Amino acid sequence: MIGLAGYEAAVLSALGLTEESVPWTRWAKAYERLSVALTEDRRNVLAKQASGHLGGDDARAVAALVFGARSFAIAQAVFAAYPPGQGGFVELGAGCGPVGLVAALLGHEVELRDVAASGLELAPNIFRAAGAATPKTSVGPSEGLAGSGFGGIALAYSLNEMMARAGADSRVVGAWLSRWLEQLAPGGRLYLFEPGTKEQSQRLQGLRDAWRAHVLAPCPQRTLPCPLQARDWCHFTWAHDPGPVTQRLAQMTRRDAASLRFSWLVLQAEPVCERGSGAARLLELRYPDKHRATGMLCSSQGAVIRLTALKRDRESYEHLVRLRPGSVVEADEAGLEAKGDGLRLSTPGALRIVSQL
Repeated sequence: MIGLAGYEAAVLSALGLTEESVPWTRWAKAYERLSVALTEDRRNVLAKQASGHLGGDDARAVAALVFGARSFAIAQAVFAAYPPGQGGFVELGAGCGPVGLVAALLGHEVELRDVAASGLELAPNIFRAAGAATPKTSVGPSEGLAGSGFGGIALAYSLNEMMARAGADSRVVGAWLSRWLEQLAPGGRLYLFEPGTKEQSQRLQGLRDAWRAHVLAPCPQRTLPCPLQARDWCHFTWAHDPGPVTQRLAQMTRRDAASLRFSWLVLQAEPVCERGSGAARLLELRYPDKHRATGMLCSSQGAVIRLTALKRDRESYEHLVRLRPGSVVEADEAGLEAKGDGLRLSTPGALRIVSQL
């Protein structure tokens, strides 16, 4: 499996470029425009790309290189913990197919589908440069997907577009979601990846509430309301180490390329069994001061738990800070100490890693 530098090299190869031949000034401008535009309705973004407002070929290149790398990184980690089932894999709203590329590198036959042909035209060359089998491509809306028996279906950064086509009616999107679940093979999974904004997270939360029985991740429980709804929203922030071209573009435009903030949801074709009562998912790590680290955990009891480790308790501290947000853990109460409005990790063995994203 290639890393982010390898992904970037595959995109450059598909574009017929090297790092030395990148049109830096033009790409930096396209990066700035896309960064702003991608917070809008994606249908408007597609129209702007078609009209050349976002830079045409430059926008396509930057979208594949910079934003595709983000989807690629998320898919790599999520698929390692929650792999697709047996059968073909489809990426809807695919663009150049970064999520599908991860599935192809895992050995799945891949189909890419998008309403715009520009990204799809680039995808086969990216797949070949990355050492993956050439994907099937089709132009059309996500809801027009034909076939069944898929091991996985993914939509990355596509909810805005779907809501626009559904006339902002979540019931219509729910009907599409129902059909995609029916098109999965037994054990197949539906993946939704979105920016870690409040609006997009709340849209995913609505889907989670409507399809609780099928939610595999990230929720450690499905029967209770989300404990974050009242004061926060479910999202995760990871360190992000993209390739050198992306890093230079970020420096030129003063953008943050070192962190990746996103929300996600994995649904399974069949209803999911409840996890054990001790399971919890790490939402984030905080460092209130130089003496401690605090992990915010979403528990299977429908509560957010503050788990703190002191730096002087070296083993406990290092055990906690090694965890990546999104990881699932189980805690042994015997090794935890009640402190203030949370718990203190006094024994590193009291926190067992179930799955590390």
